Amino acid sequence: YGDPRHFGVFERGGYTYPDLQSFARGLARYQPIESSVGIEARTHPLRDPDGGDFRPGDESAAIGAGARFFVPWGLSGVVGEWQFRHAKGEPDRVLGEHWYMAPGYLSRDMYTRLPRHDLRAANVSGTDYVQGSLEDWTNSALELDGRERFLVLADEDLRTDVRWGEGEDELLAGEQRRTMDMDRNNFLIEAVLRVEEGEQGVIVSKARESGYVLDVHRGLLRMQLLVGGEVVAERGSRDRVDDGRWRHVVAEVDRAADDGIRLYVDGEQADGAWSGRMPAPEKSLSNRGDFLVGRGEAGHFLRCTLDFLRVARSTLSDSKTCIEELWAWQFDGPASRDFAGREVDEGRRRDAGALSAR
Repeated sequence: YGDPRHFGVFERGGYTYPDLQSFARGLARYQPIESSVGIEARTHPLRDPDGGDFRPGDESAAIGAGARFFVPWGLSGVVGEWQFRHAKGEPDRVLGEHWYMAPGYLSRDMYTRLPRHDLRAANVSGTDYVQGSLEDWTNSALELDGRERFLVLADEDLRTDVRWGEGEDELLAGEQRRTMDMDRNNFLIEAVLRVEEGEQGVIVSKARESGYVLDVHRGLLRMQLLVGGEVVAERGSRDRVDDGRWRHVVAEVDRAADDGIRLYVDGEQADGAWSGRMPAPEKSLSNRGDFLVGRGEAGHFLRCTLDFLRVARSTLSDSKTCIEELWAWQFDGPASRDFAGREVDEGRRRDAGALSAR
């Protein structure tokens, strides 16, 4: 609002862009996820700020100019987190966004020098990224075709030593890394996805002789644990998830429990049929298989649309939370309300700023 003499700087060289339009054009050259940096308002955007009314005015440029941005509820030991936003210059790369202060961190700001667990998207182009259910400011979901599209993080990339300096303590040995390769620990997998009726296949897998597979089987969500080349424990969901609706699913593994696989669908526990026995405490799930999304080690591609995926080396209880709290934050929390707690009308883009116009 107004007529500033200069607008802003974002490059290391320090060039100052004179106005919003040139700033946006400069940013667009780098092919970011989104280069829009706002709207230039020629009239005051607020209704009566001097009188304490900070809602957008009736003709304000702020009306409908906001964005819905997804911020997941915090969990302990997150080793992988992906929102499938289209990185314009690299459609074959899905950016990893997890942060876990595991061994190797000498200070919390080292995250730029440690592995981010980006996924490689195979046989994917920019047109495969579509509007998701969680955000509306960019295409943030990825369509998998059930034939050849999938995502992968190679096992060897999870085990590689990481060096960020020449000192003896500036090395993170591969065996010290905390990744999606599970050992004897608890863990969970969380996803937001849409599966059409009759489709089945693997959502997430890291399995060879041992490991885990989360899939859709005969319409049901299913989690399997493998040891020594055999499925030793399996849990299916109570209800079908192949109905063409956006679904939030969580599968968690509690190694100390007798029936230690729990499934949640849309904020409710959804445990169905159980078979097998949990691996003995000394049995590891670690394996040399790649971390795969949308297919398994032997194929079993899944036709679906992925909006969010997260892997944590913890259960909800380990994170001192519960499914109700996680669901309330992610799907009935600040992303769907203004600062006064008023809900954004369904189908309507939110207003920019702290308060909605209505």
